[in-house]
Amino acid sequence: MTDFASLIAQFRQELRSNSRIELSFDDFEMHPGKLELPWLNSMNRYLGDELGGTFPLPADDQQLLALPRRLDIAWGTREGDQLVGGQVEYMVGCLNLRALSTAFSEPTYRNLKRYTPRELELTPEFRIATLFDCGSAANTTNHLTYLLYDEATRAYHGLALEYGSQLLRLPLSIGDYVRTALRWYGAWGWQFLYLSLDDFETRVDGSTRLGVYKLCEVLPELFPQADWSIIAEKQAYFDIARPHALNYREQQQRRSHRPA
Repeated sequence: MTDFASLIAQFRQELRSNSRIELSFDDFEMHPGKLELPWLNSMNRYLGDELGGTFPLPADDQQLLALPRRLDIAWGTREGDQLVGGQVEYMVGCLNLRALSTAFSEPTYRNLKRYTPRELELTPEFRIATLFDCGSAANTTNHLTYLLYDEATRAYHGLALEYGSQLLRLPLSIGDYVRTALRWYGAWGWQFLYLSLDDFETRVDGSTRLGVYKLCEVLPELFPQADWSIIAEKQAYFDIARPHALNYREQQQRRSHRPA
C-alpha cells in the first residue's frame, strides 16, 4: 500500500527546508486512527456499498480514504530569486485535495451557473463533475481537477482538468494522480503533461504552454535531489512547449534593449 501520509509529510518537509521557497499554506493533518488497515478496509467496503463506481479502491490506494477534509499546501519561490539565470521570474505550486468520501458524495460543489447553456451542451460532463484537486486558497492555479461521477448510474468516468469551458480528460487513476502530483511537487501546470499529446498540441494555448515549459527548467534547479527522469518521460510535451518559451524570451529581450 502506498504510504501517502509519509509521502505528503516528506513533501511538506522538503518545502519547509528549501531556502528558495515560501509556504503560503501548510494545512494538513491525518488522523492516526484512520491509517489503520481495519478502518481503511471498513471505509472501502462502506463506500463501495454507498457509491459504487471506483470503490472499493485498489489495495495500493486505500490510504487515500484517510485524507482529511482539508488538505491545502501552497508554495512559491521567494521574491527576487533568479531562476534559470534570470529567465524565469517565479514558480508556484500547490496540493489541495478533497477527501474522497466528500468529493464523491457532495455534488453541491458543481457550480453549473458558471457555464452558459451552450457550454453545458458542448461539455455535458460538467453536469457530473465534482471537485477533487481544488487549486489552493493561495490562488496558485485556476485549472482545477474534477472527478467525473454519475450519481444516477453510480458510475465513475475518470478525472478531467478544467480548462476554460472545457474538461480535458486525464488518463490517471486517483492514486496515480496523487503520486504524480507529489513527484512534480505540485508545481503549476504539471497536469497538462498528462493530457493526450493531441489535446496538448491542439487545445492548449501558447501562454499555457509557456508556463508548462518552466517545469523542465525550474524544478531540477529548486529540487536538485529529486529523481527527474519524469522530465525525460514527458519530453514530447516539452518539445511542443519550447518554441513558445523561446519566442517569449526573445520578445522580452527586445523590449529590454528598446530605447527609452
